[in-house]
Amino acid sequence: RALQPNIGVWFANMSGRVDQLSTWLREGRPHSFWMTAFFNAQGFLTAVQQEVTRAHARDKWALDNMVVHTEITEFDEPSQVRSVPKEGVYAHGLFLDGAAYSKAEASLIESTPKVLFAAIPLMMITAVTKAQKKSMQGDYGPNGPYDCPVYKYPKRTDNFFIFYITLKCTPEQNPAHWILRGVCLLCNTD
Repeated sequence: RALQPNIGVWFANMSGRVDQLSTWLREGRPHSFWMTAFFNAQGFLTAVQQEVTRAHARDKWALDNMVVHTEITEFDEPSQVRSVPKEGVYAHGLFLDGAAYSKAEASLIESTPKVLFAAIPLMMITAVTKAQKKSMQGDYGPNGPYDCPVYKYPKRTDNFFIFYITLKCTPEQNPAHWILRGVCLLCNTD
C-alpha cells in the first residue's frame, strides 16, 4: 500500500501542521500537541526528556538514564485542557488499531465491531529514570503493562516507528493477548 494520501487528506494534515506551529509561535506553547504534526516526532520526545532532565538538575538526573513515560488522561479533546502539566506535555491525535480504550477501566478492551480505529484520550508524556520506570511496573496490574508501539502510518516498519507507550491491561486479557492481536497506536489512519 502506498503512503501517498489523496490531496484532501494531505491538505488537511498540512493545514493542521501550519495551525499548530503558527499558534505555537503567536501564543506560546500549546496546552496539547498534535503528534501527527511533527515531521520528527522522536526529536520532539527527546526534547521532552531533555526538559524534564534539566528540571531535575538538582537531583543529578542524566539524559542517558531517562526513559519516556506516558499516562492516559481523562481529557478527550485538546480544548478541555486548561493548563500544561507540571512536567512533560499533553499529546493528542492517536488512534488504536486492533483494540479500544476504556476510560472507566483505564485499560485496553476489545474493539467495537466494524470500528477499525479507536481514538484514545489525550496522553501525558514525560520522562522518568529507568529505576522509576521499573518500580512502576506493579501499577499496571498483576500481568504488567502492554508496551504499545506508536507508528506514524498504518504501514508498520522501523522507518515509521516513533516510540512505545505503556497501557494497562485487564486481568482477563494480559499483554500477550494484545501482542497477538498486533495492537498499536497510529498517528495517521489513511
